[in-house]
Amino acid sequence: MSIQRLLLSLAWRLFPYGKTQIKTINKVRLPLRARGDFASLEEIFIQQAYAPLMAAIPWPVRTWVDLGCNAGMFSAWLYDQACTTGHGKDCKALLIDAGSCIRTAREFVSLNHLTHFTVIQTCIGDGQPTNFYESKSSIRSSSAIKPDSREKIVPCQTKSLTSLLESNQWPSADLVKIDIEGAEKYLLSETGLLQRFRAGIIEWHSETTDGPTVSKWITDQGGKIVKIIDQKETGGDPILSNLGMLVWIRD
Repeated sequence: MSIQRLLLSLAWRLFPYGKTQIKTINKVRLPLRARGDFASLEEIFIQQAYAPLMAAIPWPVRTWVDLGCNAGMFSAWLYDQACTTGHGKDCKALLIDAGSCIRTAREFVSLNHLTHFTVIQTCIGDGQPTNFYESKSSIRSSSAIKPDSREKIVPCQTKSLTSLLESNQWPSADLVKIDIEGAEKYLLSETGLLQRFRAGIIEWHSETTDGPTVSKWITDQGGKIVKIIDQKETGGDPILSNLGMLVWIRD
């Protein structure tokens, strides 16, 4: 191993013990505590991965549920967008994730003194015990998909999104973002859930559900689908993709 690679390896090992953070132009503080946090930052703030999806949703978005929040970068991006127009103080968010990456999300909330943001570590499901799989880099955690790579198996008790909303006094919100690596299948059995939100973004995984099933769940409850993305970029009908994202609004 070269000296350069050795130093890089040591730097990554020491990195979690540091106190690295950056600030956006709106002075929103973004903590970085693991390699996965960098990947999330790059995807959401630099590559603007959610910008095309959010462009299909009527603004303003001031209240949201970030389901599968990971390190909290999506919520940080939405909050930063609100700060651009001077409405950051009006934001309220519920951040939920099963993985240890949620520690970074908690720190984001604390650093920015977001008293109307609540962070919960739990696994979405049907109320029964399950396992989720967590990578060492904290990029990905799942309650329903067993990955090909070697990842840590974490036993946990699951909760429905409806029960979480009710226990945290969330009758409704502007937006729900659902990115929970296969556990989205559990949401499809929650009656009345869609009516709580003005709009939503959901990612589906064919290992547990498919695009047509998710689409029917939305339209049957009065939702209007406004954008579909094939994340595999197969070139076919995006709703038939093994991995896709769908945006809906409710009139």
